[in-house]
This record gives sequence, C-alpha cells and structure tokens, in this order.
Amino acid sequence: MAALPAGPPLTPAQVEAAGRALGLDVYEMADPLRPGRWRLRPGYHGTLHEVLEAKRSAGRVLAVSHMEAAAKALGVGQDEVAIEVNAEGFRGPALVPDHADVRILALGDSCTFGTPIAERYTYARAMERELRAQGHRVEVVNGGVEGYDPSDVLARLNEFRALRPEVTTLYIGWNALYRERYLDDTSGLARHLYGVRLLRHVGTLVRNRFADPHEAAIEAYERPKRPDQKAKEIALLDDYEPSFLPQLVQLVEAMRAIGSRVVILTLPGLYGMDRDPSPRALAIGHLPTWTDNPFVLARMAGRYNETLRVLAREERLDLVDLEAWARETLQPADEHFIDSVHLDERSQQQAGVYLAGALAPLLPAAKQAPAAEPPRGAR
Repeated sequence: MAALPAGPPLTPAQVEAAGRALGLDVYEMADPLRPGRWRLRPGYHGTLHEVLEAKRSAGRVLAVSHMEAAAKALGVGQDEVAIEVNAEGFRGPALVPDHADVRILALGDSCTFGTPIAERYTYARAMERELRAQGHRVEVVNGGVEGYDPSDVLARLNEFRALRPEVTTLYIGWNALYRERYLDDTSGLARHLYGVRLLRHVGTLVRNRFADPHEAAIEAYERPKRPDQKAKEIALLDDYEPSFLPQLVQLVEAMRAIGSRVVILTLPGLYGMDRDPSPRALAIGHLPTWTDNPFVLARMAGRYNETLRVLAREERLDLVDLEAWARETLQPADEHFIDSVHLDERSQQQAGVYLAGALAPLLPAAKQAPAAEPPRGAR
C-alpha cells in the first residue's frame, strides 16, 4: 500500500520560508517533499536553555511557563540536552547500526514526541530503558511529531515502513479529535440546541481566525469551561464514529504488511465521563474551539477508545489500554496531566515503564541479552 504522493522537492530557502509560515519550532522544519506538512529537523541538538530561548522568542508563553516550572521541580539543568534529533529525523539517538536489535517504532503526535525538557522523560526512552533492564535487546524509535494526526503519519508511510520495525505502536488521535466536525453535521432540534450553545463563542472563533496563534492559544486555555454531563450534545455523541478511523486502519494494514506487529494504544486524558472535573482540571485543561463543555471532549475520546477496542478485537490486533491504566493509576488526574491530553514528565516515565511490561511478551525471543541493571539515575 503506497503512501500519499509527494510533490516536487522544495529548495532549502523554500523549506525555511514554509517553516516560518507554519510557525514551526526550532527543532522542526517544513517537509521538503510535502508542502503544508512538517517533520523534525535532522541533526538538531538543543539544550534546555536553547530550546527555552527559541520558544520564548517565538512567543510560546504557555510552553515556556511549563518548561521553566517543570525543569526547576525536576532539577533539569540549563545545559542538559533537551531535544536531540538523529540524522534520520527521529527524536533520540542514532539508529542501531545494521538493525541489530529488536526495533520498536512508536508512531504518534506530541504525546509520543514527549516533553521538550529532556529526552530521558519521554515514554519512548523510559520504555526502552525498562525493556533493556529486563534483558531485551531493543531500540525504540520515537516517531512522534507535535501536531500530527493519522493523515500526517500516512503521508510519511514509506519512510516508516523502510525502518522495518518488528513492533509498531500507534498512540495517536487527539489532534484529529480536536479537528472533528461531527456535531456540526448533526441535524434536527438537537443540532439547533447545540448551535445556540455555541453562539457565545462566535466572537472568539472570529478573533482566533485572524489573531496571533499564540495569543489565540492563551485565550483558548483561559476560556471559561462549563461542565454539563446532561448537555444535549452528549447524547448526540452516543453514535459518534471517528471520521479518521479509515486512515488509522490503513496505517495498521500497511505496517502489518511488512511483518510488523502493530499495537494500538488507547488515549488517556484529563477529563472523564465518570467524574466531575476538579477546579484545577478546569484551570489547566483546554478544549476544542467548538465547545466549552469538558464532558464533550471526554465523551468523544471515550467513543474513540471504544472504537479502538472493537477494532483490536475484530482485526486481532494487540491493544494496550493506556486509558484504563491511567484511570486506575494516575489519580487524581489533575496531578498527572499538564493540560487536557499531555502527561507530565514523571507520568510519561510511568507510562513508559507500564508499556514496557505490556510489550515484553510480544517481542521476538531471539534478540535478548543477559539482564542488566538500568543506568544510575535513569529512572
């Protein structure tokens, strides 16, 4: 199965101009082969200080605030390497020569890309450390890129297939959920009631269309939230099926076709249908522009996770129910999430350790080494 067609390559000058137009971070670049898309910048190497200064210069106020507070709490020094991109364009160290170890390719968005504070806190590196400590000869390739949805992964499908991973994990969906227009397409009285609810936000939507994107992001975070578990739109979502599910299925089929064992991960989140959001959760969370109700996002994510569980059963796929694990383990949720969808640094590490335990039985048995102690201070 082929990936989406690529256009004529952009020149280096065009790549940089396109990157500025897309508002990319310093460790990102426009994709030379796919106008309008982006990827990580091969060979980038940035310390915490350098990444912070770049984000500060770009006006990324929310990111800078979190990074400074988290780095202080975790004791991450300004000179520690925050983000390293290898020559192939993946976050992390160079690939193992000759593919000598079992390769796990972690595909996803910013949840997989992980914290910009330090590489060691990403779940990909934590999972790799834990599996190696258990004696498995593995390398985890972090294929996460901030802002990606399944269509972005599909656009680079040939590149991911060329890595020939023994195992591929798929942890993706939040960006696609935020871009959904399912409720806009519903009809009848329920849609009318939903539309009335949204009228309060027309001014916000118009301002966001023409405003500075960073100012719009701050406004989105500061916008008041109105939890209502009995809202009409919640019932509408009982029949919601993700519009991007066919793209996810295409990804699964394509990676399975090269012999990779595909493992789907459900999405943990700050909000849930089984609990009222705390004042802190309302303060730190962010919602799609088309709703002010955290339960709408919780129900959509819940339906997506239900769909993933059904897909796994029907297609005989491996599934790690990260959402169920987080609901049981990471409580209260507002102490583990930094916003509606992203885990904090320590919780990313916890997720990596949990995933290592879930993936260990699925790995080929041939490539193993004697058990070793993890490096000092690694966890």
